Order: sequence, then structure tokens, then C-alpha cells
Amino acid sequence: MTLRRPLTLVDKNNFREMTNLGGSGADMYKIHQQIAYLYSQNLVQTLSYVSSGGDFSPTMTDTRYRSGTARKNTSSPWPAATSVPSLGQTGAIEQITTVYDRVNSTIVSGPVNKPTYSLKPVRVDGTSSVIEMSETDVIDTFIDPVIDLMETETTDPRAGGSYFISTSTSLSNSANLGTIFSDTRANQGAYTGAGIGNTGSYQDHHTITNYQLFKNNGVDAAYPKPLIVDGTSGLREMTTSEFSTYFTALIRACIFGETGHTLRYNFNGSGSTKGTAITNTGQTSVDDYFFKQETSAFGGDDYRAQRFPNGSQVTIETYTLKLERT
Repeated sequence: MTLRRPLTLVDKNNFREMTNLGGSGADMYKIHQQIAYLYSQNLVQTLSYVSSGGDFSPTMTDTRYRSGTARKNTSSPWPAATSVPSLGQTGAIEQITTVYDRVNSTIVSGPVNKPTYSLKPVRVDGTSSVIEMSETDVIDTFIDPVIDLMETETTDPRAGGSYFISTSTSLSNSANLGTIFSDTRANQGAYTGAGIGNTGSYQDHHTITNYQLFKNNGVDAAYPKPLIVDGTSGLREMTTSEFSTYFTALIRACIFGETGHTLRYNFNGSGSTKGTAITNTGQTSVDDYFFKQETSAFGGDDYRAQRFPNGSQVTIETYTLKLERT
């Protein structure tokens, strides 16, 4: 791969090589940011949120345990042995399972071709010549760094058009497309004898972690125009229209099917992890913790019992959004 230093106009009579250092103030930072923004407006693969029935595998499953059904006995006077509910009179611990299939994937139908001959940015050749960059040079210099950032970054504006997962609800220059998974797990400390209800009722105390699908929208901002030689006017700046048309077509063609630059999303497959891994946490098994309320908390002749979920919390399954580059 060869990175070139494209030329940009300083004033009407002078030009210089674009800068590649200096963070967000560097010329090439701004150029890459704009190319990413253009791609974000015209994607090859689109991920979207749906309430159910999404076609982007795998289907994700959340599980948690809640209490069994309660048993209430009344008898007077207290304490009568028959008044205290037995284990067999209470319902077994229940597992709650929720299936999530909230992501759709759409890939444009091909072919997506590279732009036909177009005026390309120029660079210095040697010490005194200015020549047009080859298409390979253009891809190495303008496109490859953007694709690198799409793989590795989330909210960086130069990764515009990429998707990722986060537990946050709002992030810079990114759109929250919706909650695609909620991890619920029993909050064992919240189960109390005082919370036991009438016969047939249950307690369901749990904590929730929500996972959002985000799209990096990129940032449409000012950027320096590369110089081109058009065969008529000589050396001049690319117009905004020329820049948009050329680089939109080029990055889409590369991401659609250019070897070494093709990008596709998947869950739990190959590629770079995009954002936060989704976890289904809970208990792989549950111990019956039988709680008998034998005091007068509910009244002198009111005795209640219920089985509470008990056991170690573990990660049961992990779902990771990946971006594969081939």
C-alpha cells in the first residue's frame, strides 16, 4: 500500500501537499471524514431496527428466573401446624424466556462498479513534476484509511456509515436505531418475605441492561478540495460535485466487492468487534430457596410461603456484532 500526499490550493497561484498530522485539523482527517459521510448517505449494507421478525441471524434469547407461585394459609389460633404452607403447596421456580429478532440486514444488489475514468487528485512526482494519482494510489490514500476506521472505531466521524452496539442511549454523531436486546437477571436481594402475596401470585424482581444498535452518521463539514488537471483549465480544485460523485462511487465499489476492502456485518462470526458484546446473564440452574413467613406480619392467622430463585449469576450466552473485511 502506498500513501500519497495529494495537493491542495493555497491561493490562486500556489499549492501545497495536504497535511496528514494534527488531529482533526489535518487536511486528510477532513477528507476522510467527508468520504465517510458520503458513504453514510449511500450504504452497501444497511442494518435496521424492527420490532420483531428481523432476518439478521442469530435470534437472541434472554432468560431469567422468577419466584414460584405463593401459597397463603389461614388458621386460628396461631401457630397451628397445618397453617404453615409446605414446600409442595408452593409453585416451582419459573424461567422467563424472551426471544429477540430485531435486526434486519439489506445488501444492495450488484454490480456496484468503480467509477469510469474520472479526473483524479494529483501529487508531486520527484521535485518538479505534478502527475495524476493512479486509482490504486487513490484507494490507498483516500479509501483504505476510512475502511480501517470503520473496522476499529465507533463514534469517530471518519467511521461514518458503520454500525455498532452500545448500552448508552445517546452518542456523538450517531443515531440510536433502537433497543435490540434486553438482558434481564434475577435481583435475588429484592425477594422478601414481606413481598409474598396471596395464593397463586409471584414475585419478579430483576435488573435490566439494554443494548442499542447505533449507526455512525458521520459529519458533513468543510474539507480541502484536492487539485486535479482537467486538460482544459489546467491545474484546478475538484468541485464539490466532482468530489462527491467520484468518492461516493469509489468507496461503495470497494466495500461492495473489492478484494481487501469488502465489508459485511454478522453476529458471532469473523471480523472486528463493533461496540459492546451483548450478554445474556443469569443462572444456568436455580436452587429453590423456600421462604416461610410464619410471623404475624400479615395478621395473626395469615401464613405464607414462596420459593425464591437462588444461585450464582453467570454469563449464559454472548452475541457479538462483527464487521468482516475480505
